[in-house]
Amino acid sequence: MDNKLIEKAVEFHGHKCGGLLLGLKAADTALEIFNRQAFVNGEIVVTMKKKACPADGMTVSLGVRADNNTLKFDEGLAYDITLFDIIEEKEVALRRKEAPIEMSNEDYMNYIIKAPNTAIYEIIEL
Repeated sequence: MDNKLIEKAVEFHGHKCGGLLLGLKAADTALEIFNRQAFVNGEIVVTMKKKACPADGMTVSLGVRADNNTLKFDEGLAYDITLFDIIEEKEVALRRKEAPIEMSNEDYMNYIIKAPNTAIYEIIEL
């Protein structure tokens, strides 16, 4: 994960936390899944269970926003996050995996930053 992107996200969100980093990791996973460098002008729609810290990470990284319906919230969602690529008409879901061992909050944040995307999220084709 790029340090400049983390700094930008922390500035936007107000503090560094695991939730923010999970949102950045989910955004990076989306770019990897859909083989993109970036999404522009509403090319991706993100749906999350609830408005929380990961939403800010997704906003900073992917540019999704609730006010233009590219960031939605659905408490009944079966997965943690769904990602819909409007151009490719492809949808995937992300389910967060448990950390491999119990660790401190700081260690967990470092784990999120350094671990491969597939170590953090299970990817489910929809």
